[in-house]
Amino acid sequence: MSSTVAQKPKRVRPLTFRIQHINQNRTNEEVKDCMEKALANDGKEAKDISIELTFASDTKDSSRRVCCVTFHNKSKNAAATSQPAPPHPSLFDQLNYLLPTDHLMVDLRTGEEWESSYDYGSEVDEESEFMVTIDKGFRGLTPLYEPTDPKTVKANVIAVMGLTPHPYGVWQGERKDHMWLRHSFKHSEGLKDCRSLIFGYNGDLWVEALYKKEDFVNDLIDTFTKFTALHPNVTQAPLFQVLQAMTNRYPHTQEPIIFVGHSYGGLLITDLLRKSFSRHNDAQAYRVYQVTRGIFFFGTPHRGMFIDDLTKIIKDRRTLEITEQLEQKDLYYEGIFTEDQKDFIRVVREGDIKIYSFVEKELTNKLHMPEGGSSPIQSTERKEQVSSASASLSIFGLEKEHRANGKNHRNIVKFDSRYDETFKATEDFMVDCLKSMKEVEPLAGHGIAATPQAAALSE
Repeated sequence: MSSTVAQKPKRVRPLTFRIQHINQNRTNEEVKDCMEKALANDGKEAKDISIELTFASDTKDSSRRVCCVTFHNKSKNAAATSQPAPPHPSLFDQLNYLLPTDHLMVDLRTGEEWESSYDYGSEVDEESEFMVTIDKGFRGLTPLYEPTDPKTVKANVIAVMGLTPHPYGVWQGERKDHMWLRHSFKHSEGLKDCRSLIFGYNGDLWVEALYKKEDFVNDLIDTFTKFTALHPNVTQAPLFQVLQAMTNRYPHTQEPIIFVGHSYGGLLITDLLRKSFSRHNDAQAYRVYQVTRGIFFFGTPHRGMFIDDLTKIIKDRRTLEITEQLEQKDLYYEGIFTEDQKDFIRVVREGDIKIYSFVEKELTNKLHMPEGGSSPIQSTERKEQVSSASASLSIFGLEKEHRANGKNHRNIVKFDSRYDETFKATEDFMVDCLKSMKEVEPLAGHGIAATPQAAALSE
């Protein structure tokens, strides 16, 4: 007599969407009500679905806000179904057939697609304040968390992804929906006064023809130049106005930035800061360098990485050029630097920018393309993706290192909870970085000489 074992239904990870252009006159409850109406239009009941909303200020328009929304299925019937329907509104499924840069226009009053003849950005009537846009591509800069009072922000933690099609998902836990940049800061005594943001770009190796590295960097510097201009650190401004008069130098009045880079994203950050540092005649671009106080590198291949499995399956010429630039260099000795790396180290030293490097300890599964497939899958064969000699810059006196136990190249930035060992190390390092800013910033402010008079003013 044969017996069968009931297979546990495969868990469907809920998608997270970005809602933009929320007029500041519209309340959080109105946005939630809109999502409930969109579900009701499908015949879905709100009692079966938990709607998670997190709001933050728009990075480009002070009269607007941004929201991330995730729909979690609470229904027991859905959990028992072998192929449960996704809990988000079916209206959002249109985004599956659009480009990552495209969006859906929705009416906050009805939860339906916007039907007004007015377009956002043109001269609009009062109805337009009920129009929002929704996407799942997360291109550009997206704020995920900020303190209740944005004026109290101590620093902006900005995470730049590597070469991946998932700007949001790459930072999300493997077994849980926990996304540390969105969920962990409010529970951290040391980080609750920081704003967290992610930067997404065209990083899909398998679908799109990528831009050149300098195009990514130009996009970054343009984005962060505008961002720093819109986020003055008002709590420090009076002090630096006094210091400006004392030293006849421009004050450091912008909110500090702590960059987080995963893999290729870390390389983009190094090029961004080198470029910003070189623009002495462009005050706004130079300010990106001035306000950067720390960089967190997670598996960043400063001296190259293993790419043999990628070059065998990538067909697009431009994409292949980008990956070949990442090939493992013959620089296995710590302290050996390219000219670009020497320039970056100069930037770090002159700006007193703290460096925190995370090194993967586990091997990573190789990729291969299944027959007839369009996207690669992981094989059972594993390799060391980024060596410790490549992941660490070895900048004496300015770099701290953490060896991430149990982490490979793909999951080194994925934390299932705030109790994850690597997240706790990240949190400790960020608190360390914030403390160093507290000690140095009021006195020095990037180039403003520390004096007894300045010390007295800061008390």
